[in-house]
Amino acid sequence: MMNPLIVDPTEMERRVVMAKDIASRWLQDSVQAEFRLTILGPTERLTSLLRVLRAFRNGKVRIGQVMPIRDLGILVTFDSVVLWSADSAGLKALNTWLEKAQYETTGAVW
Repeated sequence: MMNPLIVDPTEMERRVVMAKDIASRWLQDSVQAEFRLTILGPTERLTSLLRVLRAFRNGKVRIGQVMPIRDLGILVTFDSVVLWSADSAGLKALNTWLEKAQYETTGAVW
């Protein structure tokens, strides 16, 4: 009788290749492009902007001519707010509005 714990090396390699193939297909189906924008400034000024951004994301407030970004992610750090979304054009329009409102941004959507 063969020991089930001992596996032929070629069988093991085949299993690894199959697992990599399955993982690769899952990643291709699950991953989408993500763009980020950072707003810099003192915390006091960013606090009020944060409320507006959350209301904008939820569709309760309009910001200029910017179309709502439903998947807008917001992360607050010590001296900045990081925004991310799959909508590159929406983030660029939001960046333009923020710069007109005299907020300092990284200016780059990547």
